[in-house]
Amino acid sequence: MNRKLIATVCCTLLAMLVLGSHTARAEVLTNHSPDFQKMKAAMDELAQKTGQDFEIGYINSIIPHHQSAIMMAQAVQNNAPHKEVRDAAAKIVNDQQKEIDELTKWLKDWYGQDVHPDPRMQMSPEMMTMLMQADPTMREKLFLAMMREHHQSALDMGPVVLHKATHQELKDQAQQMITSQKQEQDMFGGWLQGLYTLTPPTPTGDMQDGMDAVMPMAMPAQSPTAPATNMPQTLPRTGGAIPDPTWTLLIIGIAAVLCGGVILRRARP
Repeated sequence: MNRKLIATVCCTLLAMLVLGSHTARAEVLTNHSPDFQKMKAAMDELAQKTGQDFEIGYINSIIPHHQSAIMMAQAVQNNAPHKEVRDAAAKIVNDQQKEIDELTKWLKDWYGQDVHPDPRMQMSPEMMTMLMQADPTMREKLFLAMMREHHQSALDMGPVVLHKATHQELKDQAQQMITSQKQEQDMFGGWLQGLYTLTPPTPTGDMQDGMDAVMPMAMPAQSPTAPATNMPQTLPRTGGAIPDPTWTLLIIGIAAVLCGGVILRRARP
């Protein structure tokens, strides 16, 4: 058995290792809700813009994002079981409406344009319906978990604004947004743990992750005669189950070692 053959086998196994890693990462990236993927595409496009185009694009992106937050907050503002959650929801409504009014005025004053909201930054009607159909306790849990994810996308946009915006007013507002929404994100995570003994996941920006964290993963099937419940069902994702790339790479690595050992033993005189 010559060294060329050994080298060929090793290169093949290394290629399998790299391909397995790449495939696992790709499957993880596609395992997000349609809402998240549309929002991510809009944010990626925004990040490529500069100057006036960036500021106009940002305002038209963050306004519908804020509007979705207001809609979610209004859903729990009056009937959430805990007063601290009701108060936080009322604050979100007031704060984000104030920012919408400022952004709308700036867009008109600076560029003579009206707002044209990017629909990709809006919460889907299906997800809002799920939130509204839940009973007050489940609605409160969904609000806390989903708003943590919703805030994450704003936290991802904020530093881009600080880097690319040309108007100081926009930078100041973005910095305030980063500060306040990070505080709320941490606070809502604490409430999920303290009020409901739920450990929220690290935010990704995908509100479906928030829903999955607080909703039962498997709902019992109902008979045709059973009364309907108002428990919302999880929305479908675009990918399959998330694979664990660690196990994939470990198995391939072990196989490479074993095959290499066999080849070397056979190559000995």
